[in-house]
Amino acid sequence: MKFLSTILFLFVTSLCAYTQNFEGTIDIVKKTHGDTIYYSYSIKKSHIRIDEYDKYKQLHKTYLLNLQDSSIFAINHSQKIYMPVKRQKAMNFAKKKPEIINTGNFKYIQGYKCYQWRVRDEETNTEIAYWIAQENFDFYKPMADLWQSIETNFSFFTLLPLNTITGDMPLLTESRTLLRDEKAIYSVINIESATVNNTIFIIPESYNMHEVIR
Repeated sequence: MKFLSTILFLFVTSLCAYTQNFEGTIDIVKKTHGDTIYYSYSIKKSHIRIDEYDKYKQLHKTYLLNLQDSSIFAINHSQKIYMPVKRQKAMNFAKKKPEIINTGNFKYIQGYKCYQWRVRDEETNTEIAYWIAQENFDFYKPMADLWQSIETNFSFFTLLPLNTITGDMPLLTESRTLLRDEKAIYSVINIESATVNNTIFIIPESYNMHEVIR
């Protein structure tokens, strides 16, 4: 009886650890032929802060996302201004839906086992390979739904049937033309689970609001 109780305790403990929502920071680098951009995501419950850095790792801008009310604010630190970002319509795939392929391939990235999904879209001359970790990244699917009007890369991700599983996140995204010419590579370079301070999601009082984003 004691043995069975121990097994049950370990099972419940491991299940709770798996389903625990992610809180911490995730660092990503985006590489294209002409540029390199670094992103740092800070996640706490329904709040996400995205800091965008140029190739010299100088802070360029910040985005604050609230998954609860679907709001996005862009912050320009050099000018001390902020502005709401109006969501544009997501990509329309009504004419001919992209082809979705579950390749069955997998590899380990940052210690996570990642499975490959590919999306092939003739209309936009795009083929994207997503290497996806099935972990506790519960924020990613809602963020992709909100962010897809800003980054088309997220629009293709939202088409994947695995999005019904809470916690999936691509650790490597490879975007190419149908002729395999490279468009952009998004690579997760660091994942750190840690307590995130609530104050980083607050716009400084000294910043002024601009209603129109250019």
